[in-house]
Amino acid sequence: MHNRINGAAPLKERSARERIVEGRIEGSCGQAAHLRDINTQMRDFTEAPAFVYYPLQFIVEMELRFAKTQMASRVKLMVGNPATSLVGRVILSEFNSPVQKKLVDGLKVVGLRTRSQVCGKTKRILKTRRELPYDMTDAGAMVPRAEVGAKMPDEVIQGSLATVEAMRNGTVEEVIATVTRGRGSAGEKCVVRVGCEGP
Repeated sequence: MHNRINGAAPLKERSARERIVEGRIEGSCGQAAHLRDINTQMRDFTEAPAFVYYPLQFIVEMELRFAKTQMASRVKLMVGNPATSLVGRVILSEFNSPVQKKLVDGLKVVGLRTRSQVCGKTKRILKTRRELPYDMTDAGAMVPRAEVGAKMPDEVIQGSLATVEAMRNGTVEEVIATVTRGRGSAGEKCVVRVGCEGP
């Protein structure tokens, strides 16, 4: 955490204050997977549902404090919660979404913009994700952008390029063609980027 805070301000200075510096926090599900171990966390949802709320609430408070500290280093945008794609719609709606909404609302109160980053196949949870008040939603590379655009017509969609197929193995012409298709299929409110695994 400390190195992220120390790195934000110099990055802003080197960008001549012309670009947004993106901070990083973990969402409730993602951070719980770190603290509890991913397998333990997934079992908790079914074996200890009454207990689950306590670490999730603790995480929200912790991450809000971390976000405010990064904000002091001129961070303007917060992102997090990749582990959400590992749970289904029922668990997402019952456990994760309420605390995640509290987290996003808390970020907005202090003036931060928000981006939802969820890895993997998120097609089945798009409707639930739409209900969370993020400024930008990361659809990932495994969900057709046209479908995301149709289910989230008012959202700013971030559609990732396929990191290996397009960016690592593709030619320059193939990368350009992939970006062009991605922008056209998701509508005007689309940001195209490489996945989080990319350099």
